[in-house]
Amino acid sequence: ECAAVLMARAAVHRTDTEETTDILRWLDRSLIRLCGKFAEYRKDDPTSFQLSPEFSIYPQFMFHLRRSHFLQVFNSSPDESAYRRMILVRENTTNLVGD
Repeated sequence: ECAAVLMARAAVHRTDTEETTDILRWLDRSLIRLCGKFAEYRKDDPTSFQLSPEFSIYPQFMFHLRRSHFLQVFNSSPDESAYRRMILVRENTTNLVGD
């Protein structure tokens, strides 16, 4: 969960200088690299893919981050987007991680 919070913070920080599509591509590449290092799988057999228990929910966090109001600003005013991002950046990691 902490890794997902830190990735969310890094992605939100990148929104100041990069386009959303570039950030989403960066998130995808980061997830693929993580899975390449920590997952067990056999080449050309998608049913063999298995992440360790520590990372099992991380892809779901990334899925929801990609669709969250932190990165997708459709139907939100610039003030609303800035407020949501500010809350994510200003809050400490312990408070952002669920119990």
